[in-house]
Order: sequence, then structure tokens, then C-alpha cells
Amino acid sequence: MGFLQRLFGARTTTSQTKQAGRGKGDAPGLLAVSTVVPAGLDPSWPVLPERRRALTTQETNELPFEATVCPSRGSKVASPPKGRKKCSSCGVYMFVVVIDGSRRRLVTETELSAIQMIESGRREKEDEAADRELRSTARAGGLQIAPQ
Repeated sequence: MGFLQRLFGARTTTSQTKQAGRGKGDAPGLLAVSTVVPAGLDPSWPVLPERRRALTTQETNELPFEATVCPSRGSKVASPPKGRKKCSSCGVYMFVVVIDGSRRRLVTETELSAIQMIESGRREKEDEAADRELRSTARAGGLQIAPQ
């Protein structure tokens, strides 16, 4: 009830209603909306966890390479690719992978699939941990959360 009173105004006595300058059509016992002061947001309210922002293409292209050699043969690559490129010496495709959001690495297709599996598992664990934290914060704040 306290929340609704703050939101819509508290019940008044007839003397307060007369002071507020009510007309005949107004609901008896309520303050005018103009006299209600909105309550500020509670800073302790649970906030959704911030998700890691994905790098833009430009940010990815500005990251340094660990090494610019073919991952399957070890020969020097004249111009490192931005995504996928066939090696001029061995003909195997090499792919660019961002590691820890700080550097790029050239990998083969099999290495790429392994890295993607590991990365998806890591991301899933981070999401589950953030969900658990949000739910425990909400429960500590007195909210009931329905199971999923």
C-alpha cells in the first residue's frame, strides 16, 4: 500500500481536500496529481549485469597479430588476412581469431572450430553466473522470482 500511496497520493481528510481546491467531479479523499511528488529511484534496486560488448570490425582490424605466419606450414604471410585467406605456399585456408579481445591469431579450420566451442562454453558459463547473481540480488531485495 505504501508504494501505491507514493505513486498515486495519500488519502486525505476533507479539510485537506478543501485546501487543495477540489471541484465536485474529483474523487473524494485523494490528493490532486499536481501535489504528488514522485519518489526517486532506489539505488539498491537490482540492475541487470553488463554483458561484454563485442568488438566492432574496425576495432578488430586494429588489434595486433601474435604472428603473421601460416598456422599449418609456418611460412611468412605477406599480408595478413582480415577474415579468411588461402595460404599462397600450402593452399590451406587460414582464419583470423581474436584472443581475449586484445590480439589476433591465424589458425587453421580445425583450430577455429575448437576455439569456437571453448568460447561458447565460456560465454554460457558467464551468462549462467550473471543470471544466478541477478536472481540472488532480487531475492535479497524481497522479490519473488518464478522458476524457469
